[in-house]
Amino acid sequence: MRQRPPGSGRKSKGPRDVFTTRLPTALGDLVRADAERVDLSYSDFMANLVAEKYGFPLVTEPKNEDHMKLSA
Repeated sequence: MRQRPPGSGRKSKGPRDVFTTRLPTALGDLVRADAERVDLSYSDFMANLVAEKYGFPLVTEPKNEDHMKLSA
């Protein structure tokens, strides 16, 4: 196993709460497609949706310019 220098891993995003949910397959497909479109992990994408719902700032800024444009 290769040794990595201290501090070379992914930086902490701070304290997090863990939620597990089961979405209908069609809804999960949409979440995955949208998360990939804006180049976010599924977790960060869903956290941004919840943050938006409750008036919080985005948890992680999307890397793609066409970010978080949700259609009703």
